[in-house]
Amino acid sequence: MRINPDLIIVDYDGKPIEIPSGKDSTEKLTLRSVIIQALNRMDQGKPLAAEQKNMAFQICMRMQPGKPLGLKVDDMAFIKERVAIFYNALVYGRVGEVFDGPGEVVDEQGEKA
Repeated sequence: MRINPDLIIVDYDGKPIEIPSGKDSTEKLTLRSVIIQALNRMDQGKPLAAEQKNMAFQICMRMQPGKPLGLKVDDMAFIKERVAIFYNALVYGRVGEVFDGPGEVVDEQGEKA
């Protein structure tokens, strides 16, 4: 499936979620930042195995601003698992909406099949 990592996460009222971005500024929360944070945070109760760390690294490296990201089913399941650990129900639900919506089938490298 191809997703737009620049998608802005909105609250229950459809307003963009703002997060701190420096001393006195904010920025809109994007799907890209949610995925990067979820895949790179450490959970002492559920540490990542080396293979999972590599998977997280590969997904993050493929995410480029302004470009669609091809994800496999395993990638999406892994991302959703990590988002569920580190984010609230709203953010998890928005990620689920993106991943469970219509998309394109991709091959093992995340390219359009």
